[in-house]
This record gives sequence, structure tokens and C-alpha cells, in this order.
Amino acid sequence: MPKIYQVRVKDQAGGLTGIFTGERKGFYRFYYLRSVNTCGTFSLAFSKMADETEDEFITRTDVFELDGRVEFWWRWLEQDIDWHLDAAYFVRDVQYYLTAEGALTYQIMGRGFLDLMNRRVVRRGSTGTPSYNKTGVVETVLKELVTEQAVEGGSDWARGIYNFTVEADEARGPVIPVTSLNRVLYQVLYHDTIDVSSYYDIEAVGDDAFELKWFYPYRGDDRTGEVLFAYKHGNMTQASLAISRHDEVTAILAGGKGTGDDRDYLWVTDDARLAESPWNRIEEFRNVSNVENTADYESWANRRLDEMRPRKSLTFKALQTPGCLLGKHYFFGDLVASEFMGFSQDKMVSAYSVVESPSRKDLSVELKDV
Repeated sequence: MPKIYQVRVKDQAGGLTGIFTGERKGFYRFYYLRSVNTCGTFSLAFSKMADETEDEFITRTDVFELDGRVEFWWRWLEQDIDWHLDAAYFVRDVQYYLTAEGALTYQIMGRGFLDLMNRRVVRRGSTGTPSYNKTGVVETVLKELVTEQAVEGGSDWARGIYNFTVEADEARGPVIPVTSLNRVLYQVLYHDTIDVSSYYDIEAVGDDAFELKWFYPYRGDDRTGEVLFAYKHGNMTQASLAISRHDEVTAILAGGKGTGDDRDYLWVTDDARLAESPWNRIEEFRNVSNVENTADYESWANRRLDEMRPRKSLTFKALQTPGCLLGKHYFFGDLVASEFMGFSQDKMVSAYSVVESPSRKDLSVELKDV
């Protein structure tokens, strides 16, 4: 028996208003995307039946409301997977469409719960407190910012989002600076965590209640000891292992404080890579005059050398096999192992999309380098 999908529709209060399958009176196509640190999207389409009046079609599909919820559930009895919630979204857009062939369709579209962060702009505190300028542990400062700007009672200037909370802070992650005045909260969260191992999401914690959750150092569980994508296992295709050295730098000249002959300079090199070829000394000048302590020149330059190292990049398309299934053996946000041509690399399940229609059934998994 193949995988079976079910779409459950809820109103703003979280009450169930409809359950649809892909049978004759149900949807004929859907698509949804889950992606770490992004809202994700969905679309769900219905088609008027030949023996159905226009009014009957409207009545059948009249269960969706603004910011109501659409949930995608599935089961696969052959794989011992029972009904479970895979993804949930807010309803934002609707569209009726009449094709050139005379087919009448109705389409619903929307975004994930993280879209709540798209609905608030960071503003200055009424007391003049510079709450938008923060430096500290990434989880702490961003949870503090969201609380001040979007939680009821979070501050004296918050425009609280209805029934929205932020989970307790656990002070995880590196220290970062955040300047957020006049920026949308979603953009602050996304751009200020893009280079650090911090992940977040908004989850339903009640019929009409939502909470910002934080995940560190990865979104899901570490399954690198359990799940291996490898050519020999038959669960990868279109694999490519590339070694890129066109941007390589092996010697940094750091220019520090001072001017002219009095300026501080320091050479920092990667001797192992210099020895790989008699022509592999590749130099770069970097201005570090803003670094106060001259003892930090070398550590700064070494960080730059690491950035400009040769990179091995393994990409492939993940295949669903009986022993390696998304939703059974690994899940959204998990770490998994990969291996190709003697090269091993850990990956994170950073996104996946699902398409179901009469002409196409597709599950695409995106794996991100860790």
C-alpha cells in the first residue's frame, strides 16, 4: 500500500473544519515545502467535478479562512508508519481560476507559522532604551528582541501577537552583535543567524497558541551513526564531488595600525599548503587597522586563511529506499552521514518538498553541509 496523505483544515481557533484526501471530492494537487529558518510554503488545489454545480463547488471548498491552518498528515502502513503531522501552515491567499478548457479550480496558498515574525517591525522603546542594539549570546539576544517587540506584556512598547510566547532562554550559541531598528523580525532572525549554528521555528502549542522554539547546534537529532547516504547503498544519485581551489589563499599580509614606514605588518602563511606546489604561494592583503591588539593580528589572519582553504563539496540527490526513508529513519533537521569516492561529509536535512498530483508524485530532500 502506498503512502496516503490527508489534509486537515482548522479555523483560527484551532477547530477542525474539514478533512480532505485525494479522492474524487477532495484535492487534486498539493505542494508543500519545509526549510530550516524559513517560513516554508504550501499550495492546495481543488477542481470542480463535472456533476457538481458552481454553488456546490463553493460549498465544498468554503472551509478556509484567513490565518486558519492547513495541516498535511500522512501514513504508510507498509512501512509501519501511522498517521502523523508532517507540516502545518497559515492560510494567506486564495484563487479561483477558469482554464481555457473550461475547468474551474480553487487554490489555497500560505506560509508556515514562522510568518508571524514577518508581521512586526523592530521599533525604539518608548522610554528611549536602545533595545534594538544588542550584543550577546545569539539565542539570548534574539529571544529578548522578539519578546520585547512581539509578546504581549514583553515591554511597554510591544505590539503583542495574539497568544504568542517565547520559550525560556538557555543561552546557547556564539556571541553576536545585533542592530535591528526598523527591520522586520523575520529578517533579523534569518540574516543574523545565517553564519552560526542556531535554528528556530514557531510551533503550535495549543488550539490557537504559538511559541518561538530554539534549536542548537542543529535543528534535529544527530543520526550520523545510523543513516549513511552512499553510492554502495543505492540511496544517492547524481552525486558530484568537487575540489575547488580557484579562490585559494595561502599567505596573508595583515596591515595593522600606523602609517607609512611606521605601519605594523605581519605575514601569516599556511605552510602545509605552500609545500603542495612550488607555485602555491597565493598572497592576499587584509587591512586589520581596526584591530586594537596587535597580538590579535595573527588569529584574525588565520581565520581568513581558513576561509580561503580549498573546499571539497559533495552534492547528490537523496533517494528514498526501504532502509533510508524520510519520516522513518531520518527527519527534518537531522544530521546524517554521506560518503562518495572515499570522501565523507556530515549533512543536515535542511529542507524537503512534497508534490502530489495525478501526473506527478515527488519528494525532494535538500541536504546542507555541516
